[in-house]
This record gives sequence, C-alpha cells and structure tokens, in this order.
Amino acid sequence: MQLEKEYEQEGQGSFIYFFKYRDKSCCIDATNDIFHEGRMINDAENGDAKQNCVMKIVEVNQTPHLCTFADRDIAIGEELRYDYGVPTLPWRKATQ
Repeated sequence: MQLEKEYEQEGQGSFIYFFKYRDKSCCIDATNDIFHEGRMINDAENGDAKQNCVMKIVEVNQTPHLCTFADRDIAIGEELRYDYGVPTLPWRKATQ
C-alpha cells in the first residue's frame, strides 16, 4: 500500500498485484518493469462480457507464479481482460 501512495504522489500509475499464498500476504510490483506482459491485461469486472481471462496462482518448486488463463475463446485483436478484484478502482466508479 505504501508503494501505491508513493507512485500516486509521483504522478505515475502502479502495476501491483496483491495475493495470498500459504496464508501470507504477497505482492508483485511490475510498475517499473516495462517488459512484464501482465501489464498489458486490462480490468473487467467479474461477469462483464468483456472479461475473457482469469488469474490463477500456480506453484512451481514452492514458489508462486501468477498465470493468466483464457476462460473463453479470444478473438484475434481482442483485448485481454480479467477482474482485478478491486471494486473501488477509479475507472469503475466513472462507468457506474
């Protein structure tokens, strides 16, 4: 949460994914990683027709990996979207 505030004060967006793994709170910060493919997947509320992916934690050698999976056929050129899981995101408020 502190990093999000710092990024906001600097006037930049953040690309932080918070998750639970083995009863621990974890996060991956890809804000300054311009090559992280996950930054290219956008938000769509659960149940939105635009949602076409789900995020899952896959454990490999006792290390969590965030993996995105299609939950339906995706057309060529279609934007990838999954539910970020944060109902208070500013763009969600703007469209309500």
